[in-house]
Amino acid sequence: PVQPAFYKKNIKLILEGWVYAEDMENTGTLAVQVIQGDSSLYWNTIELKQKISKNKAWTFFTDTFVIARSLMSDYKNEISTFLWNTTGKGKTLADDFYVKIAEQEMPSYTPDVTFTPVENYSDVLFKGNFYSVVYDKKSKAFCIGDKNNVPLTSPLIFYEEIIKKDGKIEQSSAQQFLAEKKNDSCIVITCSTGVTNVKFEINCSKNTPGLDISLILKSIKEGAVKRQSLVCTYKENVDKVYRKNTVVDTADFQQEYWLDKEGFSIGKGDRSLISYRNSSLSSTQLNTKKKLIAFNFDYAFDHSLMQFPLRSDNRKGVKTDVSANMLQAGDENSYEINLFVGSNVLGVPVFMQQPYGYKSAFIITEHADYTDLLTNYAVYFGSSDITSTTKAIGGFAKYKIPVTKSIFYHNPDKTNNREFNGAFTSEMCCWKSNKAYQQFITDLYKNGYEIAFHTPDYKTTKREYMEEALSALKEKFGSKVWIDHGYDNGKGDNREDLVCDGLVPGSPNYSLDLWNKYGVKYFWNCYNEDSLLFGSYNFSNKMKNPYIGYGDNFPTPVYWKNKRSGENVVSWPSHIMMDYKEENLWDYYFDSTVLFDLAQNRETVIGHMYPARVDSVTTYYNKTEDGKYVVNPKFDAFLGRLAWFHKNKLIYATTIGEYMDYRQALEKVKMKIMADGRVRIENTGQNEIKGFTICLEQPLKKSGYSVIHDPKSGTYLYSFDFKAGENRILE
Repeated sequence: PVQPAFYKKNIKLILEGWVYAEDMENTGTLAVQVIQGDSSLYWNTIELKQKISKNKAWTFFTDTFVIARSLMSDYKNEISTFLWNTTGKGKTLADDFYVKIAEQEMPSYTPDVTFTPVENYSDVLFKGNFYSVVYDKKSKAFCIGDKNNVPLTSPLIFYEEIIKKDGKIEQSSAQQFLAEKKNDSCIVITCSTGVTNVKFEINCSKNTPGLDISLILKSIKEGAVKRQSLVCTYKENVDKVYRKNTVVDTADFQQEYWLDKEGFSIGKGDRSLISYRNSSLSSTQLNTKKKLIAFNFDYAFDHSLMQFPLRSDNRKGVKTDVSANMLQAGDENSYEINLFVGSNVLGVPVFMQQPYGYKSAFIITEHADYTDLLTNYAVYFGSSDITSTTKAIGGFAKYKIPVTKSIFYHNPDKTNNREFNGAFTSEMCCWKSNKAYQQFITDLYKNGYEIAFHTPDYKTTKREYMEEALSALKEKFGSKVWIDHGYDNGKGDNREDLVCDGLVPGSPNYSLDLWNKYGVKYFWNCYNEDSLLFGSYNFSNKMKNPYIGYGDNFPTPVYWKNKRSGENVVSWPSHIMMDYKEENLWDYYFDSTVLFDLAQNRETVIGHMYPARVDSVTTYYNKTEDGKYVVNPKFDAFLGRLAWFHKNKLIYATTIGEYMDYRQALEKVKMKIMADGRVRIENTGQNEIKGFTICLEQPLKKSGYSVIHDPKSGTYLYSFDFKAGENRILE
């Protein structure tokens, strides 16, 4: 059973001992599992043949398993380990077998900053009914205080890490600031690190808890930004953490949180400090062990990007990390931090990341490689002899599961499916030359499917083809999603891709100007899949790496912008490659338990799949004896389960465009805590937000909302159409 010392902690299970095998090829495995009753929550194995050096000899081995804190949150869970003879042959023995358990120290992503303590703040720069801003002329430090001028934070520090041309990281910070009162409610504070000039305007409110900080960062030197942050420690204890997945922690706090655009509440009443939805920031981080807050203006992990540069040799797979934003001397960037201090707030509304009261989201994205019209019919309509959405007997259309379906516009090289599978002789499907495919794609679009670009054609395209494709699909489908195809280092490797030359000014394959011209703005970014950034913090059938059960310290945005691609390009990752060679894996990876876990954790999962590809071995469709292609029953059953979860408002089955539009609109919603503790929200955007949803711990008294009560968490989900410019007081 789970021991109290390891309750709600990640643990490392260290196994060591001696093994003996008569036959190295039939050694079996050493299995580790976590069970609760009859249910297996965790399963992992060691292939013993990788540990044994020779037959009929004792070999010492050791290995470590990292088990997620979420599995250590119930004292009824049990950990077991045993030898498992998977082949039924041979004999394997074990001796002097030891199991050691220790807490797993997780990687930290918060800055390591040294604060110089201030004994006494000599000046009060501002004092209101809720908070104060205090300053020490001797040390030139300032901090936020309560209404009695007692500090709530340490001195604030501007901290940065700049990557120089030689690749070395230059760390610098500033705790000494020059302070000047612009007027009774505005304080101007400046400092310099020698790399960046920093200017704060702190706009204070005498009669409300709102404290707004506007910043301008002006670069003095050229460099790439790994991090620029405003950092402080806090005096009181954490009250609530508004996690990146919109779940609220109120106890058993993790040591570290990467909060994305969410926030925290520290202290209570007159000694409280609240930050929530600071959308102009790159992210916010909270380290409860160090009692540290980092407001990140720019953090390279928040906007990952890699490039596959064009090479004249034959080397492939050569990639460069270009995540860090480049700054030139004289560049200026502005940001805002909105805080609420000393408030007896009645409840902070959590902005749900899905509309209409859904708890989580699952998005299927299709890559268009090597597809045949008949296999498309099979996976979308259930059978290759059905050619209409309205007559579907299976597949995506039967269950009304939306897909972001990418297509090739053109096939100038006449690429044939036989190149991938000799059983097919058709040309690969593309829009321009296949009338039946045009009818199929148009039918899908009219029935709610999103049509996206998988580059204009299979190889590096010509600029005239690029513009033709962007123009045609924008006019026909309003296409605004792009999925890179074929990226690599050769001339033919789709040089127009986001991660090839699409963002390289001066390249003949520069594409950013055309993407902006035709409104293509949501781009699959392959960084997560190609870098394996966070190692193996995943297990069994959990969809995402890292699995959120290990904690929230990892910076894992669902969308982001990188300055190299400009303000109009939004990147998104994929979390799971849905390409299985055994049909039973559809039950394993997507059974109801896994889908409930997704909903409970309020996660967004973006799947990467090739359902209509002409694979020689596929679990998306089967070929019948009479030559038809029909949807695989196991894949079809998964779609049915997903449809059930969608119908019951647990998982929002949607498209990239629809989901990203909603998330972009959320950034325009602002929250203010009023003097009496009520909360006002305002849609400052230009568009109505359909199905805007907030989560509250208490029910609202006023009507005008669609309400879902979640008895397990004790929360209420309120949905409504939020008009542009509208504001509401929640009461």
